[in-house]
Amino acid sequence: MSDSRLIVCAVNIGYSNVKIATGEANDTILDMSIYPADATTELEDVKRNRDKEVCVYPNGNMWLAFTEQPDGREFHDNDHMTEIYLALYFGALAKISKKVRTETDLLVTGLLICLAQNEGKCSKLTACLIGVFVINSKLIVTVKKVMVLPPGIGVINDITNRDGLITEDELVPLLKRAVPQLASDVVKESRKNPRSLGAIHVISAAGGGEAFYGNVIHKAFPHKIVSSPNPVASNAIGFWNYGVDAMFYGDK
Repeated sequence: MSDSRLIVCAVNIGYSNVKIATGEANDTILDMSIYPADATTELEDVKRNRDKEVCVYPNGNMWLAFTEQPDGREFHDNDHMTEIYLALYFGALAKISKKVRTETDLLVTGLLICLAQNEGKCSKLTACLIGVFVINSKLIVTVKKVMVLPPGIGVINDITNRDGLITEDELVPLLKRAVPQLASDVVKESRKNPRSLGAIHVISAAGGGEAFYGNVIHKAFPHKIVSSPNPVASNAIGFWNYGVDAMFYGDK
């Protein structure tokens, strides 16, 4: 198989959303999708939108991935080693198999920055995400290679390669008032604290909250900030770009 036909996928399992980017290595436009970052083992007939849900079996246990839940799932430093995380990963593989094929040449994902610097933790996560997986009775998926990156790498790659959390309308005005104050405090700290690398040259803005904090950062650093056109999915897009470069030029 030529490099241009290699399938590269990126999966960013965040607190509120699971972002999936798929495409062949030579694609200029990748397919981007976003799903709720929650899963459940409960089968009771509760009223919710089930259009995006996928039935998966991590460790042989039944889960419904991408469920619409009123409360967010628990999120902690060991989240990437839990069965609910694996259920969301299986759900992502199921979605990927429908868009491309059941065999992925390279899958790129992220790990919290404080953990991604630990080679042992990255290796352990990679071992869990690579191999042949029985998603359910009708689907078996193969992942040949996995790369684990810090989230910031995804944002930077998204921005340099380009030519849902808020659902209640009544929360938006409150956030618009509160977030600028928080962002302002962050800006003050960034200006006050000494940096070993010198002055700030470029700021990459991304994430689901960029729409709320972006204006404050723009005012403080008007000539230095660069934003992604799709801030919510920025990490997944950047992971995919990184993966394509790795397939063509090697992982340096």
